[in-house]
Amino acid sequence: MKIAILYISKHGTTEKIARQIAVGLSEQESKVIDIKKHPHPDLEQFEFIVLGSSIYAGKIQQRMDSFCQEYSSQLQQKIIGLFICGMQPTEEQREKELIRAFPVELFEKAITKSFLGGEFLFERMSVWERWIVRHISKVSNSVSMINDYAVQQFISKLQSHLFLSSLDNDYLSKAEVETDEDTPIKVYSGEMWECGMVKSLLEDSGIEVFLNNENFGNVAPWIAGATVTVVVPKRYFQQASLVVKQFIRNNEA
Repeated sequence: MKIAILYISKHGTTEKIARQIAVGLSEQESKVIDIKKHPHPDLEQFEFIVLGSSIYAGKIQQRMDSFCQEYSSQLQQKIIGLFICGMQPTEEQREKELIRAFPVELFEKAITKSFLGGEFLFERMSVWERWIVRHISKVSNSVSMINDYAVQQFISKLQSHLFLSSLDNDYLSKAEVETDEDTPIKVYSGEMWECGMVKSLLEDSGIEVFLNNENFGNVAPWIAGATVTVVVPKRYFQQASLVVKQFIRNNEA
């Protein structure tokens, strides 16, 4: 599945997170696109669209808002994920800004949407911007409040939906189809606790299963990129797919 991560970034934080998401989805064919530089990307080639913007005065950047309006009909035909970056101090403020950031039709369609934190980068701000931040936020130096855990959760939700899409199509690559019945096939990927639950469900169904990167995930499960995968022998793929589909749908409910 081809994925486009479309973003707009003023001082670089949203771009940083967009590229972190792309790394987390490295097993997929993804492309990171700055809509300031490429305001009219060809969306037809992508099945999955992630949109990200920084927040200023409670709103996403004007170019992102205009982009969403201009490409609304095309975007509604895609699988959508949404994220925003900002420095709102309370969960209530973050939730409000997330809800009102994107057009209602895209927000309701999105399979996942998240507030991922932000940064004050004084060295990249204008004199006026620094003055505003000092007087409103009471901050006088650069500070980063990117929520790495929320970023990883966002990536995990995207990965889960990608797995669900592939499982719905009973997907096996040509290389996997041609292998023998004992060849290990990946059926899920995510954080250690999620994969542990999937492993237990598969074992309860009488399916042979093991976790890849299990030791690393136990030592440092909070590290972005410390993704664990659930693997089964090819002969169990169809049966395991049914269990994994139900797990993902229960989590999305």
